Amino acid sequence: MTCEHSEPTKTRKATPHSHQANLKFEVLTMYILLTYDVSTVTKAGQKRLRQVAKTCLDYGQRVQNSVFECKMDHAQFVQFRGKLLSIIDMETDSIRIYHLGKNWEQKVDHHGKNDDYNIEGPLIL
Repeated sequence: MTCEHSEPTKTRKATPHSHQANLKFEVLTMYILLTYDVSTVTKAGQKRLRQVAKTCLDYGQRVQNSVFECKMDHAQFVQFRGKLLSIIDMETDSIRIYHLGKNWEQKVDHHGKNDDYNIEGPLIL
């Protein structure tokens, strides 16, 4: 006994969503320069300074005192900024974040000590 299908066969066009398993999502990397100024006239300020520096070291490379270069994706950036904002005292401390964007290498003109630093280079611990 055979069973025949009487309706015409329907074909489905491929849509952007029909092959999602094969899609590769590129995580966009951002380069930022972060500077901070933390008031250290009190013991609490000295503690905040250490906490800010440690947090910055967790996410980037110190290039000068209170200056860090960081390479991260957006989710890491949001987490990083949130941690820093939870540490600083908005009345006495400040953080400045510069988004360097594409071609960041051409936007950095360095002279003097540590001119061999490269954020893309290997990290030696």
